Amino acid sequence: MHILITGKMGVGKTTLVQRLIKEMRQPITGFVTKKVTHFGSQLSSVHIHSVTDELRLLSDANCVGRCDEAGAYAVYPNVFDTLGVKYLEAVSDSVVIMDELGFMEREAEVFKQRVLSLLDGEIPVIAVVKDREAPFLEKIKAHENVVLYHVTLENREAVYRQLSLEVKQL
Repeated sequence: MHILITGKMGVGKTTLVQRLIKEMRQPITGFVTKKVTHFGSQLSSVHIHSVTDELRLLSDANCVGRCDEAGAYAVYPNVFDTLGVKYLEAVSDSVVIMDELGFMEREAEVFKQRVLSLLDGEIPVIAVVKDREAPFLEKIKAHENVVLYHVTLENREAVYRQLSLEVKQL
């Protein structure tokens, strides 16, 4: 069974996953993404990092997308297809973390296939999935091996308690 967590922006999905990671006894692998708003402007960029990378440096090499003042995104699927796939190399006793899956991967075919192959497999996956409609996101939400948890401000502590019990059984 794999755990997918979705919900509106700002309800605490990433915080929930970080809390669960602290309770895990197994090694973790996978990725996190971080949106950075550039000082004094409307410009932002999104970077991908290994879930175990505490430095989380920002560079062109790990930038998966940029947003301009008008809200238009430039997306770099090659970063997902190389670095993202590298971060999804799982070992049999690990848990794979994906925080988060969204719309920017839509053209990253190698990355999307890796995500789907992990969902087909036995290695546990915990993933945050953006709460929006997109063909890839709908496909993973409907995958037969996943349980989807919809987090809200009202239920996030209850979801955390339930997932905490499940994580301890992995």
